[in-house]
Amino acid sequence: MPTLIVGSTLDTTVPFAENQQRPFDALPPGALLDGLAELTDVGHFTFSDLCEVPRNLIAVIGGFDEACQPRHLPWRYAHRIVNFFALNFFDAVLKGDPAALARLAPAKLTHADEITSYQLRSGRSEIAPGPSQRRSCPPTMLGRHGLTHCVLLGNSPQRYASNNASV
Repeated sequence: MPTLIVGSTLDTTVPFAENQQRPFDALPPGALLDGLAELTDVGHFTFSDLCEVPRNLIAVIGGFDEACQPRHLPWRYAHRIVNFFALNFFDAVLKGDPAALARLAPAKLTHADEITSYQLRSGRSEIAPGPSQRRSCPPTMLGRHGLTHCVLLGNSPQRYASNNASV
Protein backbone atom coordinates (compact mmCIF):
# COMPACT_ATOMS: atom_id res chain seq x y z
CA MET A 1 0.00 0.00 0.00
CA PRO A 2 1.58 3.31 -1.05
CA THR A 3 2.00 5.64 1.91
CA LEU A 4 2.90 9.30 2.32
CA ILE A 5 3.59 10.58 5.84
CA VAL A 6 4.20 14.26 6.58
CA GLY A 7 5.26 15.42 10.05
CA SER A 8 7.00 18.35 11.61
CA THR A 9 9.79 19.44 13.91
CA LEU A 10 7.71 21.50 16.37
CA ASP A 11 4.83 19.05 16.81
CA THR A 12 4.70 18.25 20.52
CA THR A 13 1.32 16.50 20.23
CA VAL A 14 2.66 13.70 18.02
CA PRO A 15 6.48 14.03 17.90
CA PHE A 16 8.11 13.06 14.61
CA ALA A 17 10.44 10.25 15.73
CA GLU A 18 7.74 8.21 17.42
CA ASN A 19 4.70 9.07 15.31
CA GLN A 20 6.00 9.49 11.77
CA GLN A 21 9.54 8.07 11.46
CA ARG A 22 8.83 4.86 13.39
CA PRO A 23 5.67 3.98 11.38
CA PHE A 24 7.50 4.80 8.14
CA ASP A 25 10.37 2.49 9.11
CA ALA A 26 7.84 -0.26 9.94
CA LEU A 27 6.05 -0.14 6.57
CA PRO A 28 6.31 -3.46 4.76
CA PRO A 29 8.60 -3.46 1.71
CA GLY A 30 7.35 -3.64 -1.83
CA ALA A 31 4.92 -0.72 -2.00
CA LEU A 32 4.81 1.16 -5.25
CA LEU A 33 5.89 4.27 -3.37
CA ASP A 34 6.42 5.38 0.26
CA GLY A 35 7.37 8.91 1.26
CA LEU A 36 8.20 10.64 4.53
CA ALA A 37 8.69 14.38 4.91
CA GLU A 38 9.55 16.34 8.05
CA LEU A 39 8.72 20.03 7.73
CA THR A 40 10.85 22.53 9.61
CA ASP A 41 9.30 24.90 12.18
CA VAL A 42 5.81 23.49 11.76
CA GLY A 43 3.57 22.61 14.69
CA HIS A 44 0.75 20.10 15.07
CA PHE A 45 -2.07 22.44 14.10
CA THR A 46 -0.18 24.04 11.23
CA PHE A 47 -1.66 21.23 9.15
CA SER A 48 -5.14 22.64 9.86
CA ASP A 49 -6.62 26.09 9.36
CA LEU A 50 -6.78 26.75 13.10
CA CYS A 51 -5.04 30.11 12.70
CA GLU A 52 -8.15 31.37 10.87
CA VAL A 53 -10.32 30.77 13.95
CA PRO A 54 -10.66 33.79 16.27
CA ARG A 55 -8.19 33.42 19.10
CA ASN A 56 -10.85 33.70 21.83
CA LEU A 57 -12.55 30.59 20.40
CA ILE A 58 -9.26 28.71 20.15
CA ALA A 59 -8.75 29.23 23.87
CA VAL A 60 -11.57 26.73 24.43
CA ILE A 61 -9.96 23.96 22.36
CA GLY A 62 -6.30 25.00 22.54
CA GLY A 63 -3.70 24.63 19.83
CA PHE A 64 -2.79 28.22 19.00
CA ASP A 65 0.68 27.69 20.47
CA GLU A 66 1.26 24.79 18.07
CA ALA A 67 0.52 26.63 14.84
CA CYS A 68 0.10 30.36 14.94
CA GLN A 69 3.21 31.73 16.64
CA PRO A 70 6.04 33.66 14.95
CA ARG A 71 8.33 30.63 15.42
CA HIS A 72 6.09 28.60 13.08
CA LEU A 73 6.27 28.48 9.33
CA PRO A 74 3.13 30.32 8.16
CA TRP A 75 0.38 27.74 7.93
CA ARG A 76 -0.75 28.70 4.43
CA TYR A 77 2.79 28.37 3.15
CA ALA A 78 3.15 24.99 4.91
CA HIS A 79 -0.06 23.91 3.17
CA ARG A 80 1.53 24.70 -0.21
CA ILE A 81 4.41 22.37 0.60
CA VAL A 82 2.08 19.61 1.86
CA ASN A 83 -0.09 20.04 -1.24
CA PHE A 84 2.99 19.72 -3.44
CA PHE A 85 3.87 16.42 -1.79
CA ALA A 86 0.31 15.08 -1.80
CA LEU A 87 -0.62 16.03 -5.36
CA ASN A 88 2.60 14.68 -6.84
CA PHE A 89 2.39 11.53 -4.70
CA PHE A 90 -1.19 10.83 -5.84
CA ASP A 91 -0.38 11.61 -9.47
CA ALA A 92 2.66 9.31 -9.34
CA VAL A 93 0.79 6.46 -7.63
CA LEU A 94 -2.72 6.70 -9.05
CA LYS A 95 -1.99 7.99 -12.53
CA GLY A 96 1.47 6.48 -12.98
CA ASP A 97 2.70 9.96 -13.94
CA PRO A 98 6.50 9.80 -14.41
CA ALA A 99 6.83 13.62 -14.21
CA ALA A 100 5.13 13.66 -10.80
CA LEU A 101 7.38 10.85 -9.65
CA ALA A 102 10.44 12.77 -10.83
CA ARG A 103 9.32 15.84 -8.87
CA LEU A 104 9.31 13.71 -5.70
CA ALA A 105 12.86 12.40 -6.15
CA PRO A 106 14.93 13.53 -3.13
CA ALA A 107 17.83 14.52 -5.37
CA LYS A 108 15.57 16.95 -7.26
CA LEU A 109 13.28 18.16 -4.48
CA THR A 110 14.50 20.94 -2.26
CA HIS A 111 12.45 23.39 -0.25
CA ALA A 112 15.15 25.76 1.01
CA ASP A 113 15.00 25.52 4.79
CA GLU A 114 11.43 24.29 5.08
CA ILE A 115 12.19 20.56 4.96
CA THR A 116 14.28 18.99 7.72
CA SER A 117 14.31 15.53 6.13
CA TYR A 118 12.73 13.72 3.21
CA GLN A 119 12.82 10.03 2.30
CA LEU A 120 11.35 8.18 -0.65
CA ARG A 121 11.22 4.41 -1.14
CA SER A 122 9.87 2.51 -4.07
CA GLY A 123 9.20 -1.07 -5.06
CA ARG A 124 9.87 0.06 -8.64
CA SER A 125 13.40 -0.33 -9.96
CA GLU A 126 13.29 2.85 -12.05
CA ILE A 127 13.22 5.00 -8.92
CA ALA A 128 16.61 5.34 -7.37
CA PRO A 129 16.13 7.09 -4.02
CA GLY A 130 19.10 9.22 -3.23
CA PRO A 131 20.10 11.69 -0.56
CA SER A 132 18.36 15.01 -0.66
CA GLN A 133 20.53 17.57 -2.33
CA ARG A 134 19.87 20.90 -0.72
CA ARG A 135 20.38 23.94 -2.85
CA SER A 136 20.46 27.48 -1.56
CA CYS A 137 18.07 30.26 -2.42
CA PRO A 138 19.59 33.58 -3.41
CA PRO A 139 20.12 35.65 -0.23
CA THR A 140 17.66 38.27 -1.48
CA MET A 141 14.87 35.66 -1.41
CA LEU A 142 15.46 34.34 2.08
CA GLY A 143 13.73 35.34 5.26
CA ARG A 144 13.07 33.47 8.50
CA HIS A 145 9.29 33.15 8.41
CA GLY A 146 9.08 36.76 7.38
CA LEU A 147 7.59 38.06 4.19
CA THR A 148 9.60 35.97 1.76
CA HIS A 149 10.23 32.27 1.40
CA CYS A 150 12.02 30.57 -1.42
CA VAL A 151 11.06 27.14 -2.68
CA LEU A 152 13.43 25.36 -4.99
CA LEU A 153 11.92 22.87 -7.37
CA GLY A 154 14.79 21.48 -9.39
CA ASN A 155 17.08 24.45 -9.97
CA SER A 156 14.35 27.05 -10.24
CA PRO A 157 13.76 29.28 -7.19
CA GLN A 158 10.22 30.55 -6.76
CA ARG A 159 9.40 33.42 -4.46
CA TYR A 160 6.37 33.39 -2.19
CA ALA A 161 5.20 36.29 -0.05
CA SER A 162 3.61 34.88 3.03
CA ASN A 163 2.75 35.44 6.65
CA ASN A 164 0.27 33.91 9.05
CA ALA A 165 -2.41 36.43 8.13
CA SER A 166 -2.50 36.05 4.35
CA VAL A 167 -0.83 34.43 1.39
